[in-house]
Amino acid sequence: MTVPRVIAICLAAVLAAALPAAVSARDDLRIRVTVLPESTGSGEVTGPGLVCPGDCTAAVAEGGSYSMTGKPEAGSSLTWGGACEGVAPEQPCVLTPNRRTTQVTALFTRTGPGPGGDEAAPKTTITKAPKRKVRTKRSKARVRFEFASDEKGSTFECRLDKKPFVGCESPRTAKAAVGKHTFDVRATDRAGNTDGSPAHAAFKVVKKKKG
Repeated sequence: MTVPRVIAICLAAVLAAALPAAVSARDDLRIRVTVLPESTGSGEVTGPGLVCPGDCTAAVAEGGSYSMTGKPEAGSSLTWGGACEGVAPEQPCVLTPNRRTTQVTALFTRTGPGPGGDEAAPKTTITKAPKRKVRTKRSKARVRFEFASDEKGSTFECRLDKKPFVGCESPRTAKAAVGKHTFDVRATDRAGNTDGSPAHAAFKVVKKKKG
């Protein structure tokens, strides 16, 4: 047997041995989990090689199945979405992926006191407010408020005068007509406790005199 023929046979054997591994690598599919940012509660999704938040992507061989479980913390509930939509929250979501990347979402919603039975309401503070008397040349003045909570991760609701509370973020700007006004803001912590004594500010908008 000639040397070139021996080399060709060896090369073919090497390629044949490497080919299944390459094909297998290409056949790996992925499941990607996203804990939705609008979640008001907390928890995690776990499965083989997956703990989300954290490592939120798992590989699955083509034709294989994958099971993941949602674990809401105390005071939170779970709603599956994406490829797991419709699965009961207390049941594992079992998938047999048929596409390169399968998307799954998890929404954790606050339902009561959080871990440890937190029932203490946060304290809300207005850190910056307009002067007691705001002067303007127009019929309305732009006012700005900054506020904070003593509990990290709190959300806020604001209202100007006697309007209903609405969700807001600091800083908050608004337009106020000539006259007297009040501004209230209250914080709600991650466990769902709301400040029963909203932070309060009062001010008056007056027209600048001509001249």
